[in-house]
Amino acid sequence: PVPPPAVTAPKPVAPAPAAAAPTRPPPPVMTPQATRPVAPAAVVAPAAVPGTPSAVPGNPAQMPKAAMPYPGAQPQAAQPAAPARAAPPVMKPAAPAAPVVNQAEETKQLEALLVQMKTANYFDVLGLKRDADANQVKIAYLKAARSYHPDTVPPGSPEALAKVKADIFGLIGEANRTLSDPKLRADYLGELDAGGTGSKVDIEKLLRGEEVFQKGRILVQARKYPEALKLFEEAIACNAAEPEFYAWRGYAKFLGAPDKKLVLQDVMRDLKHCLAANPNIPSVHYFLGFIAKAGGDSKAALAYFKKCVSLDPKHIDAAREVRMMK
Repeated sequence: PVPPPAVTAPKPVAPAPAAAAPTRPPPPVMTPQATRPVAPAAVVAPAAVPGTPSAVPGNPAQMPKAAMPYPGAQPQAAQPAAPARAAPPVMKPAAPAAPVVNQAEETKQLEALLVQMKTANYFDVLGLKRDADANQVKIAYLKAARSYHPDTVPPGSPEALAKVKADIFGLIGEANRTLSDPKLRADYLGELDAGGTGSKVDIEKLLRGEEVFQKGRILVQARKYPEALKLFEEAIACNAAEPEFYAWRGYAKFLGAPDKKLVLQDVMRDLKHCLAANPNIPSVHYFLGFIAKAGGDSKAALAYFKKCVSLDPKHIDAAREVRMMK
């Protein structure tokens, strides 16, 4: 047999070069700012270089470190420059301070003055000579009214101060009426010429009236109304010119009466007498408010209680009624 011819292995053929892929433009370079907000690094603005533009306001790259913002920061207002310190003013001597008024002491002085005025004649009360004419009387009265009129009492003053000023003003008014009227003045001068003092006031009776009046007030607080009423009657007998005595007498009548409707007319007569003589007595307004409340007139009662508190802010009973009725 004939052997088969030798087979020669084919030579490897190099593969054909692949076609070159088309050239793509390189992807854009993503800066950190394009992916997420990043707080810029603090940069200290360099000193200005001649020939270069100056720093632009608001450019973070050229802002001072202290002014660099951060995410979420609120803009800060520029701090104004500290003003130049002015020269210290020239100190002048201080004016003397106004004296502090001690109302308790003032009340005592006025009470002593009232006692003296009640024993003096009307010319002395107004500080006039006996030959003063009607015009001089009027001027003296107006001058005294500026000092002693009840309206000159400051709000919140003690009741005693308001009372003594009202009493002094009442006496000044009586002197003015007497000396301004030709007939009354002639009669008054005739009394003085006859050896009279011109004063019909008994100081001992006045003091007695004030003493029993204060005792009567204590008895009212103790709810001993009949006993208090007797003392108020005595006080009025000693000094019928004192309006507050009538107010307390009326109040004691009302509290002590079994049937208050039967005494209401007499009670209101006393209270209105006091109110007409001196409307600035706090107690009379409290009594009127108390009676109005008992009669079911809450509106009138509240008005009276408020008036009492305005005249005497320390009036505990009236202040309590105002709070309860609001």
